[in-house]
Amino acid sequence: LLGGAVERERHTTELRLVRLADIKRTQLGDDEGAAELYRQALVLDPSDEDARVGMTAMLEGSQAHAAAEALWTAYEAADEWQQLLELATPRSEAEPDAIKRAQILADAAKLHEERANDDIQALAAIARAVPLAAQRRELRSTLLRLAAKTGAWDVAVAALEDAAKAMIGDDEAAAELRLVQANIAEKHLDDWDAALAAHQAASQLTPDDPVQLAHVVRCAANAGRWPAAGAAVVAHAAIVGRSDERLIHSIEGAAREAAAAVDEGTVDETTGTWANAAAGLVGAIDAARDSLAAPVASKLYSTAAAWYRDH
Repeated sequence: LLGGAVERERHTTELRLVRLADIKRTQLGDDEGAAELYRQALVLDPSDEDARVGMTAMLEGSQAHAAAEALWTAYEAADEWQQLLELATPRSEAEPDAIKRAQILADAAKLHEERANDDIQALAAIARAVPLAAQRRELRSTLLRLAAKTGAWDVAVAALEDAAKAMIGDDEAAAELRLVQANIAEKHLDDWDAALAAHQAASQLTPDDPVQLAHVVRCAANAGRWPAAGAAVVAHAAIVGRSDERLIHSIEGAAREAAAAVDEGTVDETTGTWANAAAGLVGAIDAARDSLAAPVASKLYSTAAAWYRDH
């Protein structure tokens, strides 16, 4: 008997809260007061349909954030994951804090993957989350895992690029993201131009790092971007004080493949001949003479001359 009385009183309180909230929202223009009363009703009964309807109507107004949070709590309490997924976008849009917004999207990604068995939508959600909290490695790991699971590596590349751009003031972290982006472009997309662009961006962030420049040389050569390859070889030589034979061999190997492709008629002749490779290197040396020691410049000129002579 006592339990029944308590339940009846609870239900009566819910009804009163919702009715008063409806009046505040529809007649008095008191959205803040209405949102609080709807919230209290949902605490008493997360499945209260009238409170849910009223609170859902407030997702469009000034109380969107409060409404979204209250509805999310109610849906979680009722384990209604479909409603949680429907709410994820308006909830994230109503959240002013970027880090919290990222977590909302990460939660949505988890629901898409584990409850809806929709890996594509899970990847889309986590791809939106990563640039908002670029420093969170666990989000990045989830992004890469879902990209591997779906094969949609292009989505991961775009998210990593946006994340790197968002890392203002932390060049080292941004360069790390660019490296991951470049690795995906090279190994999973077979896109040397995209890999080159990512490595160039990383090199601009860490201009004194010869390792980054070596990556630029390799990708530029494989992409047939001879001026870029030459410029990176020269910049590398200026830093380390010598011509690096490994980088020269990298260009030579790519030039051989490009020349063979021209001979087979599989690519246009302007794509990557030895003459273009030599011209790219000479142009880069000419542009950087002031930063190169004379013996280093001489060695690089000799390399270009050999390419002209022998090919």
